[in-house]
Amino acid sequence: SSAYADNLLFRVYENGRIETRTLDSSEAVTDNIAIGFSAGGNMTTAIGNTIVGQSAGLLITQGGSNTIVGAGSGQSIATTSGHTFVGNGAGAGTTTGSNNTAVGFNALRHV
Repeated sequence: SSAYADNLLFRVYENGRIETRTLDSSEAVTDNIAIGFSAGGNMTTAIGNTIVGQSAGLLITQGGSNTIVGAGSGQSIATTSGHTFVGNGAGAGTTTGSNNTAVGFNALRHV
Protein backbone atom coordinates (compact mmCIF):
# COMPACT_ATOMS: atom_id res chain seq x y z
CA SER A 1 0.00 0.00 0.00
CA SER A 2 1.19 3.52 -0.66
CA ALA A 3 1.64 6.31 1.86
CA TYR A 4 -1.20 8.23 0.29
CA ALA A 5 -3.81 5.50 -0.16
CA ASP A 6 -7.47 5.21 0.75
CA ASN A 7 -8.36 8.83 0.01
CA LEU A 8 -11.35 10.02 -1.98
CA LEU A 9 -10.63 13.48 -3.33
CA PHE A 10 -12.79 15.38 -5.81
CA ARG A 11 -12.81 18.86 -7.25
CA VAL A 12 -16.21 20.24 -8.23
CA TYR A 13 -16.30 23.11 -10.73
CA GLU A 14 -18.91 25.84 -11.04
CA ASN A 15 -20.26 24.29 -14.22
CA GLY A 16 -20.91 21.03 -12.34
CA ARG A 17 -17.94 19.16 -13.78
CA ILE A 18 -16.36 16.79 -11.28
CA GLU A 19 -12.83 15.43 -11.49
CA THR A 20 -10.69 13.42 -9.15
CA ARG A 21 -7.74 15.07 -7.45
CA THR A 22 -4.35 13.49 -7.07
CA LEU A 23 -1.84 13.84 -4.27
CA ASP A 24 1.88 14.36 -4.52
CA SER A 25 3.75 11.14 -3.74
CA SER A 26 5.42 12.83 -0.75
CA GLU A 27 2.07 13.34 0.99
CA ALA A 28 1.29 10.71 3.64
CA VAL A 29 -2.45 11.26 3.98
CA THR A 30 -4.79 8.32 4.54
CA ASP A 31 -8.48 7.63 4.99
CA ASN A 32 -9.68 11.12 4.00
CA ILE A 33 -12.67 12.26 1.97
CA ALA A 34 -12.53 15.76 0.46
CA ILE A 35 -15.19 17.04 -1.91
CA GLY A 36 -15.27 20.61 -3.19
CA PHE A 37 -12.98 23.15 -4.76
CA SER A 38 -9.85 23.45 -2.54
CA ALA A 39 -11.43 21.27 0.16
CA GLY A 40 -8.58 19.87 2.26
CA GLY A 41 -6.23 21.25 -0.36
CA ASN A 42 -3.12 21.37 1.85
CA MET A 43 -3.21 17.97 3.55
CA THR A 44 0.25 16.46 4.02
CA THR A 45 -0.05 13.90 6.84
CA ALA A 46 -3.74 14.20 7.65
CA ILE A 47 -5.64 11.07 8.63
CA GLY A 48 -9.36 10.30 8.79
CA ASN A 49 -10.92 13.63 7.80
CA THR A 50 -14.29 14.11 6.11
CA ILE A 51 -14.34 17.49 4.36
CA VAL A 52 -17.13 18.78 2.12
CA GLY A 53 -17.50 22.29 0.69
CA GLN A 54 -15.54 24.92 -1.19
CA SER A 55 -12.36 25.80 0.77
CA ALA A 56 -13.54 23.69 3.73
CA GLY A 57 -10.57 22.49 5.77
CA LEU A 58 -8.32 24.44 3.42
CA LEU A 59 -5.30 24.75 5.75
CA ILE A 60 -5.41 21.28 7.28
CA THR A 61 -1.95 19.77 7.01
CA GLN A 62 -1.71 17.24 9.83
CA GLY A 63 -5.09 17.42 11.55
CA GLY A 64 -7.11 14.24 11.84
CA SER A 65 -10.55 12.90 12.65
CA ASN A 66 -12.27 16.15 11.66
CA THR A 67 -15.77 16.35 10.18
CA ILE A 68 -16.14 19.60 8.26
CA VAL A 69 -19.17 20.40 6.11
CA GLY A 70 -19.94 23.77 4.52
CA ALA A 71 -18.18 26.29 2.32
CA GLY A 72 -15.27 27.86 4.19
CA SER A 73 -15.89 25.85 7.34
CA GLY A 74 -12.84 24.86 9.38
CA GLN A 75 -10.59 26.57 6.91
CA SER A 76 -8.04 27.82 9.47
CA ILE A 77 -7.34 24.63 11.41
CA ALA A 78 -4.02 23.10 10.43
CA THR A 79 -2.81 20.53 12.93
CA THR A 80 -5.64 20.14 15.45
CA SER A 81 -8.04 17.20 15.51
CA GLY A 82 -11.48 16.01 16.49
CA HIS A 83 -13.51 18.98 15.30
CA THR A 84 -17.08 18.87 14.03
CA PHE A 85 -18.00 21.97 12.01
CA VAL A 86 -21.28 22.07 10.09
CA GLY A 87 -22.52 25.16 8.25
CA ASN A 88 -21.01 27.71 5.90
CA GLY A 89 -18.13 29.38 7.71
CA ALA A 90 -18.55 27.26 10.86
CA GLY A 91 -15.27 27.13 12.78
CA ALA A 92 -13.54 29.14 10.06
CA GLY A 93 -11.47 31.12 12.57
CA THR A 94 -10.55 28.22 14.84
CA THR A 95 -6.78 27.73 14.96
CA THR A 96 -6.16 26.12 18.36
CA GLY A 97 -7.71 23.51 20.58
CA SER A 98 -9.22 20.18 19.65
CA ASN A 99 -12.63 18.53 19.77
CA ASN A 100 -14.59 21.73 19.08
CA THR A 101 -18.15 21.56 17.77
CA ALA A 102 -19.81 24.39 15.84
CA VAL A 103 -23.13 24.12 14.04
CA GLY A 104 -24.70 26.92 12.01
CA PHE A 105 -23.78 29.73 9.68
CA ASN A 106 -20.48 31.32 10.83
CA ALA A 107 -20.62 29.58 14.25
CA LEU A 108 -17.16 29.96 15.93
CA ARG A 109 -15.99 31.93 12.90
CA HIS A 110 -14.05 34.51 14.92
CA VAL A 111 -12.79 32.38 17.81
